[in-house]
Amino acid sequence: MKTLLAKLLPGFGGRRFRSHAIAAFEFLTRELGFSEGVFQSDFFGDTLTYSRSDVAVKVSLDKRDRYLEVYVIRLRDGQIPLYVEEPQDWIPLSNLLATRGLEPLPSARETHSASDDLPNALIAAASALRQHGRDALAGNPSIFAEIARRYPQPRRRREDYVTREVPPGSTGTGTAS
Repeated sequence: MKTLLAKLLPGFGGRRFRSHAIAAFEFLTRELGFSEGVFQSDFFGDTLTYSRSDVAVKVSLDKRDRYLEVYVIRLRDGQIPLYVEEPQDWIPLSNLLATRGLEPLPSARETHSASDDLPNALIAAASALRQHGRDALAGNPSIFAEIARRYPQPRRRREDYVTREVPPGSTGTGTAS
């Protein structure tokens, strides 16, 4: 199941994402003892990550595809494991809602005007997580196991996805150009 929460309009990343995500997900720090959100931005997108000793929440806005995704992540030795190596430790909000018998959150464009897409999508995601994700936010191993069983993801080794340089004069397809 795709973890799409909202397809957003260009220009909604950066500071706007950060300020609205902090406001929407403040319950994590205020009520549940998570750390203040750590904001990161790169070419691919913006993320705000909250953590405790055993669990993290990652709110991510993909700049290229303009998708908002929220994950609850079980930490390994206090660190966020790579998704491709430990997908069973990552719960997409859409899978969590489906496990509860709920529909995924609708696309922001379906329910809100363009200027309200990002704030409303973040509020809807935070509200859904707050209401339906208490056991995952508490790090309950049974919910991680149930979601991994219902929505299995292939587990890969680091060597399977490490980028290798293409030799000069090669097209990368095994034939010389």
